[in-house]
Amino acid sequence: MFNVGKAISRNNATFYDFGSNKRVRIYPRIVASAIVAALISVSTQGPLNDLLAGTITVQAILIGFGFSVMFFLASGYNTEEKAKRNSIEDEIKEERLLKLSKEIFYNISYFNLVAMTSLAFAILLLLPSAKDAFTSVLSLAGATNAPALMKIYNISNAILYFSIVACFYFTTIESGYTFGRMVGRVGYLFEQKIQN
Repeated sequence: MFNVGKAISRNNATFYDFGSNKRVRIYPRIVASAIVAALISVSTQGPLNDLLAGTITVQAILIGFGFSVMFFLASGYNTEEKAKRNSIEDEIKEERLLKLSKEIFYNISYFNLVAMTSLAFAILLLLPSAKDAFTSVLSLAGATNAPALMKIYNISNAILYFSIVACFYFTTIESGYTFGRMVGRVGYLFEQKIQN
């Protein structure tokens, strides 16, 4: 079964300096992304339907790419190729490529998680407003003239909308960063496989 926490922690473990093998701190980047997402959300005005439709399309295509690479990596290495390797250097290189393949698998799992979350927020933003339903409930309850309730509704609706927009932008930024990093790592892996 897919474990969200495990997917996030495995992805986070792939951030390290290749020379020293020391972990690289990722939280400053995440905090910066959250701040940028909040700033974009504050400055966003008007309907987002065109942006959301484009984002849904692009994310769906990238998720498909991620799954195709994931299936390629899950197919593993050719065992006959492994048997042909004789030198210690070849064995070390093979181990490093296998480790990189596993890490890319974790990166893709994380990317798919973040991209699907971004899609969920985009779909939430495309849903119609609940204001008509809320006013209908108020009128059924006999509170047609309830300005205090409408004020509470408007404030809570604005906070909820801002939160969803900020989460949408954050997950879109995070998925873009993760996809770019993933493409670089996959390109390096394929380059090394071609050289072998």
